[in-house]
Amino acid sequence: MGNRFPSISSLRENVLVQLDHLKTHQAIATRLRRGDLRLHGWVYSTGPGDVQVYGWEKRDLVDPGEKQ
Repeated sequence: MGNRFPSISSLRENVLVQLDHLKTHQAIATRLRRGDLRLHGWVYSTGPGDVQVYGWEKRDLVDPGEKQ
């Protein structure tokens, strides 16, 4: 039957891809350039309770306490 839940790496990749897609929309791209909009991406793993957030400087998901 297999695992019916996506892997954490698949979830992480999906968050990064969706953020990239959002940045291509004209209204979002304009507001990002103006600096009046920030996008956030989060991955929460319910088993161990781990949270990762998108770090713009690293262009990857990082632990929330990690310097961004």
